[in-house]
Amino acid sequence: MKSLLESRQHDFTGGAIGGSDGIIWFSTPGFYPNSIEFKIMVKAFDQTSELIYTGFLFQNIQYSIIDLTKNMMIAECSGGNSLILLKNSNVFVFGFETKKILRDSCHKACIDIMNVIVNEKLYEQY
Repeated sequence: MKSLLESRQHDFTGGAIGGSDGIIWFSTPGFYPNSIEFKIMVKAFDQTSELIYTGFLFQNIQYSIIDLTKNMMIAECSGGNSLILLKNSNVFVFGFETKKILRDSCHKACIDIMNVIVNEKLYEQY
């Protein structure tokens, strides 16, 4: 999975893959994710979570959730940065970007990575 993530690192500022509990397995070079932030973000998928209304901190920046489905969350901050978190019962894929021009490629890369992980059942190794 690490090589899969690294093969798409040109599509986002930083990315990570981890367990559905928020524990990080791999991240792109130069991105040092905080497990506590991911454990909080994953809670947004709970329909009773206050994060839906209050947002959350990522790298000490406040993000607001702008789109949330059963398996996908998209959030933005006032500076224009965005992030995407995809989740299923076994794994999450995360990507963020600091340049608006990368937003679509970041989201597509995360979706592509998740599809490979699920289709090939790569999460079963962890």
